[in-house]
Amino acid sequence: LPVSVGWHPGHYVASTSLSCAAPEKCAAQARSEWKTALMSDGNLKGARAVYTWHDLEIAQGEYNFTVIDDDIEYLRSLNPSYRLIIEIWTRDFSRKAAVPKTPQDSREAGVPDYLIDAGGAVVNYNGVCAAVWRPVVMRRVVALHEALATRYDGNRAVEAVHTDEFAPPKPTTEDPTYSSAGAWAQWQVLMRAM
Repeated sequence: LPVSVGWHPGHYVASTSLSCAAPEKCAAQARSEWKTALMSDGNLKGARAVYTWHDLEIAQGEYNFTVIDDDIEYLRSLNPSYRLIIEIWTRDFSRKAAVPKTPQDSREAGVPDYLIDAGGAVVNYNGVCAAVWRPVVMRRVVALHEALATRYDGNRAVEAVHTDEFAPPKPTTEDPTYSSAGAWAQWQVLMRAM
């Protein structure tokens, strides 16, 4: 049977709140920005919110989507037709004042702690990135997206789920497992899985 996919083209307000220091403050700041923009422009369809992988997967295979649920509820309280675009970051450059020397120096970054501990993250210029060119790491990215699909597929309040940029997060130190081609191949694994 054909599957109906809905897309509601238009403009979505994007928050800049991920640059704040604490996730709970980020959510409050984002909602304030959304309300101001949405109430002043009747052409907006909803909001785009950024969530770090770290904040959603609190332990391997254990997910906490409460902040997404709260954002959906908040948007719907403003207008039942508003929709949320969920953006997942597998890297984080915004919360730390100093560039970490090792991934372990950067807890609460974009990458879950269990992956940092298992070598699934690298320092990249001014932050920490998931080593998505490694198949074991990409399997975990796919698992997160599968969990999101299980939770939100068919939820009319969720417009889309997308992952941060596809630019390969080349590590700043030599990593024999890294290659641009390998990174691109792993992003294709994610695209095929979705």
